[in-house]
Amino acid sequence: MSGEKRRRVKTYIKGRRLEYKVRDYFRNAGYLVIRSAKSGSPFDLVAISQEEILLIQVKSKKPSGLVKQNIAKIRTPKCCQKIIAYPSEKNYQFEFEYL
Repeated sequence: MSGEKRRRVKTYIKGRRLEYKVRDYFRNAGYLVIRSAKSGSPFDLVAISQEEILLIQVKSKKPSGLVKQNIAKIRTPKCCQKIIAYPSEKNYQFEFEYL
């Protein structure tokens, strides 16, 4: 396997691991969570509860302002809330930014 391919696989595995952690967080909070792996969707997870639908983009680090702007521009139904999730710098939990 070439070095470039090895890096892509490693990045994919790291991203998937983070998505699973966020998925588990919302499942434990009572949400039904669907992961959209390799779907080309702008959101990695969809979390559904009786009260709300969350569209979640998982990042490996705190996103830049441009990333936030691009996600905020995505048109979604009014019943959906867009969220960016990323690891907290302070502990092993996640930070959630609602857009």
